[in-house]
Amino acid sequence: MTKISNSQFLKDFKGGVANDAATQERLNNAGVDGKKMLEGADTNKDGKIEGAEELGKLFRRIDDFDFDGHRSTVTGAKPLGLINALKAPVGPPAPAAPPSGGGPPADLYSSDASTMVRGAKGPEVKAAQEKLIKAGYDLPKFGADGDYGGEMVTAVKAFQKDNTLPPTGELDTVTMEKLDKAPPSTKNVQFPEYDKMFQDGVMQTTLGVGFDEDGNDIDVRRDVVQGLKDRGFDKLDVKNLSDDELKAKGFDPSTIDREATYFNKSFEHDGKPVQSLVKLVDRDTPGAKDKFSEGMKKDDLILYTGHGRRGSGPDFDHANSAAGNYVIGVPTEAGHYKLGANDLAKVGATSNGYQLMFFDSCNSKYYLDDLRARPKNKDATNLDVVGSTRELPWSTSTQDVLGMLDGVMGGKSIQDIKSQLDSQNAEKGLGAAFVADGFKGNSYRPPVR
Repeated sequence: MTKISNSQFLKDFKGGVANDAATQERLNNAGVDGKKMLEGADTNKDGKIEGAEELGKLFRRIDDFDFDGHRSTVTGAKPLGLINALKAPVGPPAPAAPPSGGGPPADLYSSDASTMVRGAKGPEVKAAQEKLIKAGYDLPKFGADGDYGGEMVTAVKAFQKDNTLPPTGELDTVTMEKLDKAPPSTKNVQFPEYDKMFQDGVMQTTLGVGFDEDGNDIDVRRDVVQGLKDRGFDKLDVKNLSDDELKAKGFDPSTIDREATYFNKSFEHDGKPVQSLVKLVDRDTPGAKDKFSEGMKKDDLILYTGHGRRGSGPDFDHANSAAGNYVIGVPTEAGHYKLGANDLAKVGATSNGYQLMFFDSCNSKYYLDDLRARPKNKDATNLDVVGSTRELPWSTSTQDVLGMLDGVMGGKSIQDIKSQLDSQNAEKGLGAAFVADGFKGNSYRPPVR
């Protein structure tokens, strides 16, 4: 059956979709409330759905009619019919409604044509964003996406304050002159709490590969195993090793699941040897959800790639089954999945020690609050998380989880790790793919030159 991906949808409709009576009528004829669907995606109410944010919202609303378990593709007859209903020449946008306070809508530029303000879009905005980032004024959520939004306003205000300029949040001539001359940032960079992760000489990792109804996870699992072998990891036969043999290798037998699949490699951190022990959990792992749960309870590093089931959490079996869902939060849209009790809220769900977690699943930004609010033993001092800001393809899954593992074993800063992940998942107009949550209380080191 034909598939339409989120990225293909954004490409096909890069010129925008008119929120007008004609388009609404075509959607009505396709079997939905066209006005409700379009107005729900037309965030700024300007009569046209355009840009990654609005088009992404429209794609997700269409995907609500597709029950195949995928958040990044639509395949059913009705979703494809809705997409076809949008394929008409896009006329000029309808006049924007005036703000509630009266008066005309804000222009993209102020009366001074050289002053760029919130709402502006295009290459000039992107160039200014790149200069801000280079000067040390991060845009962590959207990056240099060419869209002058709230995140950029905050960064511009910070730059203006640091340069004794009025903090307007607008890029006027004086601000731009200062920004053009701003030297590259010499700010220190942040790191995961490596000393805590490696203090016993072992870094225990659970690497989960979630179930995919089309079998993409099977290829990812194969590639992950090969990737580990290519990096020098050996399969550890824990089932046939005695407790004494495990101890001789530096492992605590009480932390080892004799029925699980492990890979092992030694590396050095700050001149000291560390054993990297990776437990692999996937669709073929007996009791996969339970084994992933055990990792959440005790392991230093949690890596997951696969479906996020609309923000509810990792899943190790079919979308129609609740048995394999590790439930973290409430789905962003109800009715798609039958979920059990929240696993993260259970007593002892996570380790009392420091943990670093990486969720390479669609919109795992929705996990961030739950990961600290639900367990009674987690806060920003003992949990750092890297999560996705949007839908992600299976094609980058292997390099994402192995890239995160490489970064940790290489002692890299979170800025370097996130930069690589964003680069691997770059899609024009979609901004940064990942957000790093926490880390602010972490140790600092000078950047490596």
